[in-house]
Amino acid sequence: MIPKDVKAYTRKGNPVELNPVWKRRHCTKFNGVSYITQRGAEAVYSLEGKKQNQSIIDLYMSNADTMCQSLKRLGYQVYGGHHAPYLWLETPKG
Repeated sequence: MIPKDVKAYTRKGNPVELNPVWKRRHCTKFNGVSYITQRGAEAVYSLEGKKQNQSIIDLYMSNADTMCQSLKRLGYQVYGGHHAPYLWLETPKG
């Protein structure tokens, strides 16, 4: 933070308090969504981004299905893996 008594001077020699200038810059830079985040969001919602995301989701769901079927063949009672790639299973006592 810039102390309120710190000043700079214009070319004409007029004093300018730096604290409000710094505060405005700081709030603009850090209180908003960063440029790289905005561009990432733009990419995710593009046609190509949607295809890529669906491809990743399909892979995760396929992996969940493979794990679910394998665990069931091993005798575990498995829950989940249908609408999200998360599995829960009951483990034997001990």
